[in-house]
Amino acid sequence: MLAIFFGFLWGCYTTHKIRTSATNVILPGTNSLSLDTADPKFRKKVDILIQRLEDKGYKPRVMSTYRSNARQKYLMDISDFGEKYLRLQMRYTNAGPGQSCHNNTNSKGEPASLAVDIHGHHLGFLAYISKRNREKHVAFFRDLDKERRRLGLCWGGDFSGDTIWSEYGIGSDPPHITSRRCCK
Repeated sequence: MLAIFFGFLWGCYTTHKIRTSATNVILPGTNSLSLDTADPKFRKKVDILIQRLEDKGYKPRVMSTYRSNARQKYLMDISDFGEKYLRLQMRYTNAGPGQSCHNNTNSKGEPASLAVDIHGHHLGFLAYISKRNREKHVAFFRDLDKERRRLGLCWGGDFSGDTIWSEYGIGSDPPHITSRRCCK
């Protein structure tokens, strides 16, 4: 299971060219990084959100849009493993297969994600390892929150839970942005 955990990290955080071609081979299911797999109405708002963040000097990086149910199950399993055996203070997801807005499809069964995960810096995962990198992300997440509100989108920074973001007054999943249709 530990090999799967590190396989996930490699799959998500290697270069874009490697990541888009290899993660679907190494890990179960599919995980898209492309906004082409987002619901068209949602994508328009995400495009505006990303442009506004770029205008503020950030380099937003889409880490996930559509996920298959198999990938969602894998993320749930790896989250449970990390929490139980590694005592990690983070989870990749609390949603099982078919329960995440990342799993949304259109009437033809094609990907139409209503969720996107966005980091503000190239190596966003370092925010989970290094306090210095986490503090760089805090400013980004606060601007992300402000801009997503202007667009009527929902934010994982409003989720409850004691995580590495708690000391900054940010909820448990700050990279997570969803359509209003997914707000809970």
